[in-house]
Amino acid sequence: MRTSKLLTTLAIASVVFIAGCNCNNEERYSGWSGFNDGPQGGSGSGKGGSGSGTQGQLAQGAVDLGVAGNYVILAKSGISTTGTTLITGNIGVSPIAADGLTGFDLVMDASGTFSTSALVIGKVYASDYAVPTPATLTTAVLDMEAAYTDAAGRAPNVTELGAGNIGGLTLAPGVYKWSTDLLIPANVTLRGGANAVWIFQVAGTLTMSPDVKIILSGGAQAKNIFWQVADVVALQERSHFEGTILGMTGITLTEGASVNGRLLAQTDVTLIANTVTFSGTSGGGTNPGHDGDNGNGNGCGDNGNHNGKDNHGDNGNHNGKDNHGDNGNYNGKDNHGDNGNCNGKDKKDDRGGKKDFGKN
Repeated sequence: MRTSKLLTTLAIASVVFIAGCNCNNEERYSGWSGFNDGPQGGSGSGKGGSGSGTQGQLAQGAVDLGVAGNYVILAKSGISTTGTTLITGNIGVSPIAADGLTGFDLVMDASGTFSTSALVIGKVYASDYAVPTPATLTTAVLDMEAAYTDAAGRAPNVTELGAGNIGGLTLAPGVYKWSTDLLIPANVTLRGGANAVWIFQVAGTLTMSPDVKIILSGGAQAKNIFWQVADVVALQERSHFEGTILGMTGITLTEGASVNGRLLAQTDVTLIANTVTFSGTSGGGTNPGHDGDNGNGNGCGDNGNHNGKDNHGDNGNHNGKDNHGDNGNYNGKDNHGDNGNCNGKDKKDDRGGKKDFGKN
């Protein structure tokens, strides 16, 4: 009897203590509650609206782009550009032929396997070029579609955040899902470590307002950010975007918009005096397997020895499948890290941080 009364007293005291906490902050963080903690359950409200979170696993892996990751822009029905566009990386179209590439003033290489353009720092590929380009592009498109399905199928940690408006928010790593359109009318910050992963699932359109930016903080990298969008993507004038867009339909950039990432569209990509580049690798490199530079094997990379499939990195030896890192030796499958030796499956580091995100 005494024990029962004591437990009741402790429970009441705990409720009073929790109710008395005021967790108001200048910034609103959503998603995971810190780099070492799992996603937070429950609902939260704050600047930009409200959203609900569910428990999930900490080790959210990046989306495997396969051969599609070898292209900064890949589209099935065409890529067009007007104005002064600059693309750093390879672009490709398939199943449409080279006439689906407009505005590039292409110059065919003697090999017949690729062409070049003054607007592209890289190579341009089309399905009607010489072998092995058609088969490589077919694989890339299949991998793009598989990546879209993978991203769409991840279990969300946060749903309906901001009722489809995330302007002004700072988002921690995690999987975010909307059953509506998604609007970005003000700067959004993605804060997390070098290996942190963000996946955004959008059932409708994705629209980014003029002069708005995606800002990366805490070591976050564009290679680990994925936007799976079922409808049209529109990046408006002078906006700046980070991450890989996996679009079911078209992707349009209006004048002055820039992207650090990839544009992978299951229909077409339209550019109007834009800058598109990619500063890292994730599931693919900057050159298709048959055009590797300074590397040995079937992988793609610079100044390193790469053996196996889809290994990418700088100044290191990488063996196995899907290993990503700098200045270290990585062996096994899906190891991600910096300045260390990683062996085994799905090991991730550098998630430390002193700040908690997403607490209500």
